[in-house]
Amino acid sequence: MELTAILNLSLCDENKEWIASSGTMKPLVRALKLGTSTARENAACALLRLSQIEDNKIVIGRSGAILPLVNLLESGNFRGKKDACTALYSLCSVKEKKIRAVQVGIMKPLVELMADFVKHGG
Repeated sequence: MELTAILNLSLCDENKEWIASSGTMKPLVRALKLGTSTARENAACALLRLSQIEDNKIVIGRSGAILPLVNLLESGNFRGKKDACTALYSLCSVKEKKIRAVQVGIMKPLVELMADFVKHGG
């Protein structure tokens, strides 16, 4: 329930900096790693929303979110993959996060998603 509240609060631009600076990154990353499918999706979506503020991208990347987002991109359902992919896209506008994403294996799930997209007429 708290995760859903954070997600809902993160939709409002005025809350994004406050949420990122209030210690919520560790719980979001923990939910992304260990949560139910829905919790992982909500955490990815919240991180996506928070990453829309430039300063938050560094905080999110340093919180250890890149690897669990890549894992969700690889093994999540459609919504989870979509939110993980979009969050990673946002985070990878920072060079060091781009390097980290490649180091933890983003290429394999991206190529698989692309092949899936082409296979299904995308």
